[in-house]
Amino acid sequence: QFSWRWLFLINLPVAGIVFWQAAAVLPGDRDPDRRPFDAMGTGLLFIVLACVAWSISELDTTALAGSVASPQVLPFLVVALVSAVLFWNVETRAEDPVLHPDLLRSRELRLVGCIAAGTGLAEAGMVFLPALAVSSLSVEDHTASFMLVPLVLAIIIGGPLAGVLLTRRGARQVIQAGLALVVCGLLVFGLPALTVETFYLGGALVGLGLSGLLGAPLRYVVIRETSRRHRGAGQGLLTLCLSIGRIAGAAALGGFAASGPGAAAGYRAALVTVSVLIALLILLSFRLKRDYPEPAGEAG
Repeated sequence: QFSWRWLFLINLPVAGIVFWQAAAVLPGDRDPDRRPFDAMGTGLLFIVLACVAWSISELDTTALAGSVASPQVLPFLVVALVSAVLFWNVETRAEDPVLHPDLLRSRELRLVGCIAAGTGLAEAGMVFLPALAVSSLSVEDHTASFMLVPLVLAIIIGGPLAGVLLTRRGARQVIQAGLALVVCGLLVFGLPALTVETFYLGGALVGLGLSGLLGAPLRYVVIRETSRRHRGAGQGLLTLCLSIGRIAGAAALGGFAASGPGAAAGYRAALVTVSVLIALLILLSFRLKRDYPEPAGEAG
């Protein structure tokens, strides 16, 4: 029998088309100065992320100090800290590090990394929206999934729009607008009197905001601030920060919601907490360089 799990099979032909077109379009030149893969750094980074995610998922927000000192959390935090120190030492000596230390000397890249981690955190919060709809609006599970359609459509529409605005308004303004829209959308989800209409509104706002963060603007800043040799590493840093936000966000928001007074109240409180963190990133984004729009002829 068919079920919703069969939907994932649509990714197979899509991936096949992407691979086929990529082989024909992407350049095939290789770096003549090939260096060994940083297996040690990769392994240590995995340990850090896994331990942090586990520790966050085991926290009890109603008794935070006690849960941090518990045997379910403290040993993993210690392992994460020790592994992080070892990871940094390995990266400073590696010939081709996973996380190039030179990149973190750039203020712009540090700011972009923080914003990317916050974006990943907000993106992780979207996983809990169907559960919020079920607990707050008393809809069926399949209906709750379909209620994410406005969010998805907003991301699809907002992506090209963010690219156009990038050349006309500059990366900083697009990033700030994206963060502001995400904050507004999350606050809508945090309303005690959530309705179907406000759920759709919150999804559209968050979708538009994420489209201005997950697409061109952050990557544009990374490309602008890195040399040609380090552009691949810069994009890797951006992806890493997004992944850190997603992993930590999924673990933290799940634990936060579970320790709340009720399912609906826990999810709302978790999303409002994320909105506060994203609002802080708006203030941080004012430290990004102000890039000026391109002339109309060049933008076209």
